[in-house]
Amino acid sequence: MNENTIFAEPTQMQTVPGKKRIHTPSLVVGILSIVFGLLIALAGDILGIVGIVMSAVKKKDYNTTAALICSIVGLVISIINHVLAFLMMMALMA
Repeated sequence: MNENTIFAEPTQMQTVPGKKRIHTPSLVVGILSIVFGLLIALAGDILGIVGIVMSAVKKKDYNTTAALICSIVGLVISIINHVLAFLMMMALMA
């Protein structure tokens, strides 16, 4: 590198041998499934299923354990949200 250079050249990301990197898109979808599972149950269902599929597809190359857990939790929360909404409608009809 030249002494007159102001900016350094970008370096490659170093990885630890034998350790897999986290698959960020599936983790983001899993976290969004939790948030939308609380707010909009149908969106939480869709995002939870998409997150589970993305985690399963990339499991060989990446560490997707956290993403898979977040997606499953989001799917369970949205299912609970569906059940509670159904029970509240039945209570209002009675």
